[in-house]
Amino acid sequence: EHFYAEVIKVLQNGSNILEIGTWLGKSTCFLGECIRASKKDIKVYAVDSFAGEDTCEFQINKVTSNGGTIFNEFWKNVNDLNLQNIIYPVISESYNCVEKLDCKEFDFIFIDADHKYLPVKKDVETLFPYLKPRGIFAGHDYEKEVQQAVDEFLASKNLKAHRAGMCWYLQN
Repeated sequence: EHFYAEVIKVLQNGSNILEIGTWLGKSTCFLGECIRASKKDIKVYAVDSFAGEDTCEFQINKVTSNGGTIFNEFWKNVNDLNLQNIIYPVISESYNCVEKLDCKEFDFIFIDADHKYLPVKKDVETLFPYLKPRGIFAGHDYEKEVQQAVDEFLASKNLKAHRAGMCWYLQN
């Protein structure tokens, strides 16, 4: 939450955010509330399959008990906070989400979907080209396979991630 709050302070009016991995929307809604409090016109494109990770028993059970998707619960959380004019859900896998959007450049891209090496590697490789100059590229759960995938990708570009708690980030 602290990381999101700090990012909103530096983003300009008219910025676009791409958040990869929303689950039920707790962090997405926090981001939306920070945007509303800032009085900036910032859009959040919240991307998720809303089907959970296939290796996480808790998520599988939650999705199954909700009829195969948790999208309705996510959208209820967004609506309960009246954030539907800030948060725009995108039901998609992360690797092909941008082709479904009118927006093709982002001031802030945050990756927090799958936590296995290959999917994270694919996310950072696929999404980095959509980052605007001076944009912030970041993610969560910066340890183990996530850290390996991020560090390898950034090293291939002669870049290095900074750490803020469990988040990694760099400014392009």
